[in-house]
Amino acid sequence: MTTRRKVLLGIAALLVLLLVLRELGVVDMSLYTSSAEWRFTSTYGDGERPEDPGGGFAYTTRTDPARRTVQLEGSTGSGPVDSIGRLTRFDVEGLTWVPLHKTGRATFAAEITATKGWLAGAVEGEISLTVTGPCSARQFRGLLLETALESVEDSMKDQLD
Repeated sequence: MTTRRKVLLGIAALLVLLLVLRELGVVDMSLYTSSAEWRFTSTYGDGERPEDPGGGFAYTTRTDPARRTVQLEGSTGSGPVDSIGRLTRFDVEGLTWVPLHKTGRATFAAEITATKGWLAGAVEGEISLTVTGPCSARQFRGLLLETALESVEDSMKDQLD
């Protein structure tokens, strides 16, 4: 084999390896653009909401995509609030295998449990996502999951504000 042929085969092999690693999510190139639309509905129990003595609600949130949870911790003028939103359903459908243009839809449901205080209920929603550019199927599902958890977090915050 000539040197030129060896170089071309080496470059081709590296490109194929890079494409496979990107599709598996090992290499993150993040050279894509995305647009998402989502809607959700939430229902909360009849738990008695404490009156705000004027100081407002102070809270922090933590999102854990691996466990599919959102935790809200905070306090009000009349006591602590601690709730966990956990996705109970997360279904993805669509063209997630297409290399440069992925479209898909996810439906989700979450249960919000109050460990302290009154914030408990449920959230259901649907997300439509389109990604253009090099994005792996794993990244695409991750974007849908992040958006679902963000919707649960927004719902919980709306109840406090």
